[in-house]
Amino acid sequence: MVSFIIPTHNSREYVGKCIDSITVAAGVPLCNSIPKDIFEIIVIDDASTDGTSDFIRKNYPGVKCFCVSERSGAAYARNLGIVNSCGNILVFVDADVWLDKECINEFLTQINRYNIVYTVPYFPNGIPIFPIFAAKYYPVISAIFMMKREALGKLDKYFDEKYEIYNEDLDFFLRCKIAGLTARYTEKAKAYHWLKDSKNAEFRYYMDLRNSIYAYLKFYKLGKSIVGFPSIKIILQNIGDFLWNKNAYSKLYFEPASSGFLKIWYKISPRAKITQKTRFYIVYMIFKAFMWNVRRLREIKGEYYYFKTFLSNLKLANGN
Repeated sequence: MVSFIIPTHNSREYVGKCIDSITVAAGVPLCNSIPKDIFEIIVIDDASTDGTSDFIRKNYPGVKCFCVSERSGAAYARNLGIVNSCGNILVFVDADVWLDKECINEFLTQINRYNIVYTVPYFPNGIPIFPIFAAKYYPVISAIFMMKREALGKLDKYFDEKYEIYNEDLDFFLRCKIAGLTARYTEKAKAYHWLKDSKNAEFRYYMDLRNSIYAYLKFYKLGKSIVGFPSIKIILQNIGDFLWNKNAYSKLYFEPASSGFLKIWYKISPRAKITQKTRFYIVYMIFKAFMWNVRRLREIKGEYYYFKTFLSNLKLANGN
């Protein structure tokens, strides 16, 4: 059985297309009754307030929908999906992603030889959501990927729930790489990601900075990284974007500019800013991100030693 796990928060306008594309990609005609002996779709509704879970129950009664009462983050949602799934093969799909009809078949042709098979989704305008050259050697984003359940047993844990949201996927794949899990990028598996502006860029940047610091403190003594994560460079880049109030996640930066004037407008547009609040507020948010980690130094130190022990046991098991 193949289990599709979809974490969602306030994605009512997107999740229907995601589910529909999965049923087509899995080779089953669109219908409300999903054959459970072929595959299952599990949606984890992370405390949505837009009626996502009601929409799913009404329109997709064959989908397993679990509701989380308090916002807990994508890491928690994926973990909840894992423990409530039955498949020996897991497919993680973000709610704002939809699949080409051949996507799953392409994954299945590769998964027997690898632990993880993945692709990089494209925005509707043809721009990849992450640079292909940086992601083709090992996965770094969790928007869409297939994984053997048995491979999860080789990790120290599933997704690290301390991240809540943002960078939890980089942490996950870094640990996969360290544990020796094999991965295969397939360009033939096509998937697409809605192009939309972040509804709360302040929160996005705060969490990015907070979690980048956490990851650095967790891994830096081990000397391990993936696409430069974690590193002081990434932390400084996050701080720099914050201080300059430049929202690199703005939809504008992913829209092809047809003229030099438009490119300049994209840079100075209010939509390209993280916040309309004062610089003092930005400094406060940066301070808050650092203090979150300072208050948890003992926990982070425990995470480091736990993972270090896991690596030592892994080396012993492999005879190294």
